[in-house]
Amino acid sequence: GFDNAIEVCSSEAPFSMRSRLLGTPQAGGTWTLAGNAVNDQFTPASGASGLYRYIVTGSSPCPNDTSFLTITLVQAPSAGTSGLFSVCSTAGSQDLFTHLGGTPGQGGTWTRPGSLPHSGQFIPGTDAGGIYTYTVAGQSPCANATATVTVTVQAAANPGTSGDTTLCSNGTSINLKNVLGTTATGTWTGPSTVTSNLYNPVSMNPGTYTFSIAA
Repeated sequence: GFDNAIEVCSSEAPFSMRSRLLGTPQAGGTWTLAGNAVNDQFTPASGASGLYRYIVTGSSPCPNDTSFLTITLVQAPSAGTSGLFSVCSTAGSQDLFTHLGGTPGQGGTWTRPGSLPHSGQFIPGTDAGGIYTYTVAGQSPCANATATVTVTVQAAANPGTSGDTTLCSNGTSINLKNVLGTTATGTWTGPSTVTSNLYNPVSMNPGTYTFSIAA
């Protein structure tokens, strides 16, 4: 065969080096790297860059024939492994990078749902839940690497806003949830037992009544 020079990504599948020589090299030759014998099968994940020499033994009076394969190994990018998490809508900013698994490379870019650019800092209550994609650019011949973080936003419990009201001791019942401005379902605690969210000034004690809903 004839000499050739190739660039190989470290994530590429193993291949026969003889198949990467030019021409029609005969089978049955031997390979060396820096004088040391090596196999014809090259495994990019564990192989090394270098000048590989292929020798086919000649039959007298023909001499041996030699060709060279120069391999340049390019490290594949890593975006880590995909992850997911849930966050409360009132939580602070979340660094999406920390929710990737494996060993993601630095310096990648983020996109949010709809493939629009994103900073990588997820702000609950501002950013929508969904799939966020992290991309690390590959150097030719390696392709880009991507991983995703799926974010689920849980709405924070909203019991309304604390308030107060003044009633006549012989007045009619009121719905305490109207004082808070909420329609949520929850439970009341206070000086008297509250039934159906109603406060009756005739039969119930005044004071502070607390409305609680499950998160």
